[in-house]
Amino acid sequence: MNYDDVKEKLCNIIIKYIDNPDIRLQMLEQAKSVNTVRGVLYSLDKEKNRDLTQEEIDFCKDLFFYFG
Repeated sequence: MNYDDVKEKLCNIIIKYIDNPDIRLQMLEQAKSVNTVRGVLYSLDKEKNRDLTQEEIDFCKDLFFYFG
């Protein structure tokens, strides 16, 4: 799995579920680097405005275990 191949999907999830524009911008900046993906996923879980779909949850779990 290449991070550049999945980064866009992660950014789309952030845009969809994070309402606060300041937090969203910070998370999008952090999502640019594979080194900060674990922190992005923790923040996404904490700051999300509603529950993710099962497919999105599975995607985030895969990211966490593969890149985190």
